[in-house]
Amino acid sequence: MKYLISATGKVFSSAECAAEYLTEELAYDALTEMYQEHLDCVYGKIDICGYTWNASLVFERVFPIAFRRGVSDFKENLRPSLISRLASMDIDNEEFCCGFIVVAVRDEVC
Repeated sequence: MKYLISATGKVFSSAECAAEYLTEELAYDALTEMYQEHLDCVYGKIDICGYTWNASLVFERVFPIAFRRGVSDFKENLRPSLISRLASMDIDNEEFCCGFIVVAVRDEVC
């Protein structure tokens, strides 16, 4: 099975190569947004002095260096989960990954 990135027309022979391309092409803003969504999903809302805030906003504002390091670590950990997700795709199925549509195609199609 090969992986076609529909927006670019690039074809990759393995889930590992496709995942590496996807994570490298992911814009920092999009990656930061994904990390914020992850933090908010895991930690939810935080009450501070009678106000309710998203955990990601508090973390980013109170510990900006740790937040940026967390974005970097999140990117590194994203790759293995993408590999698993891509490897489990069925032929001719599409997945929306990191802002791209990825199609699993037969080897002979490419």
